[in-house]
Amino acid sequence: MSESNKAIIENIYNAFNSREYATVLTFFSSDFEWYAADSSPLSDLSPYHGVEAVRTGVFDRITGGFAKLEVVPDEVFAGDEGRVAILGYYHGRFAVKQKNFAHRLLTFGPSATAKQSSFNSISTR
Repeated sequence: MSESNKAIIENIYNAFNSREYATVLTFFSSDFEWYAADSSPLSDLSPYHGVEAVRTGVFDRITGGFAKLEVVPDEVFAGDEGRVAILGYYHGRFAVKQKNFAHRLLTFGPSATAKQSSFNSISTR
């Protein structure tokens, strides 16, 4: 995996954990998809199609429902065609205890924006 893609991944998670959701969205194309885990309180509207749906359906709801939510990647795997798989966990303050997650982030373009990106969360605890 290129150093550029590693930096992008770090920037996305750092921005997310700082609640800088507008910054997170700058890394994705306008037509990307976000899939919430079936066990997530955000699964009711999943998948989320496009930046505005993620802003209102995911980030606004996280802001309203969690005093704190942090995502901590443990392992990063490089795949074909610029695909990246990230495994780790999340924890926060609300009605959520620490759970494992799996996110899949697809296809970084040459301008460091994700072209066909999706986050696929899978609860494993």
